[in-house]
Amino acid sequence: FVLGVRALMISYSVSRLVTVLVIEAMLGLRHDVRLRQFSPAVLREVMRYAKNLIIATTAWKLLGLCSPLIIPMLLGYAANGVYSVAMRFQAVFSTITLVYNMSWQEEIIRRAEDANKEQVFNDIYKLLLRLCFGAMLMVLPVTYVIYPWFVRGEYLESIAYIPMIYLECIFSTLVSHI
Repeated sequence: FVLGVRALMISYSVSRLVTVLVIEAMLGLRHDVRLRQFSPAVLREVMRYAKNLIIATTAWKLLGLCSPLIIPMLLGYAANGVYSVAMRFQAVFSTITLVYNMSWQEEIIRRAEDANKEQVFNDIYKLLLRLCFGAMLMVLPVTYVIYPWFVRGEYLESIAYIPMIYLECIFSTLVSHI
């Protein structure tokens, strides 16, 4: 408890590392890896590709980890409750985009050898962009109508956070699609 946020970040990192080690021990993937097959050029290409995803994931994790700590310290526990209620509505939107991203990854693997894959991927990305913002434009008014049925009292003020939370969800989806 003396380390505060630092202890939280350390424990989170250690838990992720232990998870990777357990999965590795169960699958035994290290036997398939050969150091002589390592290519710095491929690593640079992967890092160039993953840069935006790393930034988005880091921001999302920091937001998720720090919100329960920072909001109560700066604004109080009532504000943290209001924020938590707003985030519950985002979870529905995130679940839908998660299903899309999983199917997108399958499509990438399926079309890896296609000659026109770049055009197909660009067309799908443009469609995703329109679908996400179109969905938000349709879901946002519905959220404003149904919100009072699910949220009562002082927590009703959390509706002010919904548009920004939906936008964050859309941008996370778009970044993970790159």
